Amino acid sequence: MVWGASNCSHLNQYRWKDGLMRRRLATGASILVAGLAMGWIGGSVGAADHASGAHARSGVSSLPPWLHKTMYAKAYVAPAAPFVPNVQPVGMSVPASEVTAIVSDGGLVRFGLASLKVPPGQTYPALSTDSGTTWRVDGPLFHVNAAQAASVVGSTGAIPPRGAYFWGQGGNIIWITYDEGAHWSNLAFAAGVDRVSVNKGTLDAVVLGKEVKDGDIQRFLYVSTDSGRTWKFHSELTNLKN
Repeated sequence: MVWGASNCSHLNQYRWKDGLMRRRLATGASILVAGLAMGWIGGSVGAADHASGAHARSGVSSLPPWLHKTMYAKAYVAPAAPFVPNVQPVGMSVPASEVTAIVSDGGLVRFGLASLKVPPGQTYPALSTDSGTTWRVDGPLFHVNAAQAASVVGSTGAIPPRGAYFWGQGGNIIWITYDEGAHWSNLAFAAGVDRVSVNKGTLDAVVLGKEVKDGDIQRFLYVSTDSGRTWKFHSELTNLKN
């Protein structure tokens, strides 16, 4: 168990050059294609990177049209008609063997990802309030394997005392709860999320931009100081190399 961040290795195998960038559209008009079907309306930067700006560029090029200087998480509202059949209810018991990417809030609470065997391929947030002895579904269906690669979620992080964030390298969604799953918000970055981390209460997200010279991909740092509700552009980072 880790107080901080964790990831699910089999989902984290999505890589930018082999996965998302082959799916990426030329413009940002595809924000939440998969997410809209589910009712969405739309880390690790490293302390040294953020504090010193060692990898930030002195000059910032224009942000892609789908990125803004300030971005806001949207409250999740369950869709009237589920995107897939057999969506599992909040509170359903989950075997501990089906929970991965577990993190702790520093107390008895554990957050994780429930990758269900029945029905297969569905991934939900999972919560334990007894140090991981028992688990239950704690929120909305995050994604369905293969059907929703753009919304893949494979990593978790704790926002003590009662919050957590969920994301996936190769996906474009960051999910956030501030109250152990009673309420959920999400944020979409159309070209994808590279990394997310938390350091002393500040959330950092490295997100992708446009494809530039030699097939390299822009990277930008966004920072949230209010547990993921508001994200502000911080700096442009070195490009992701082809």
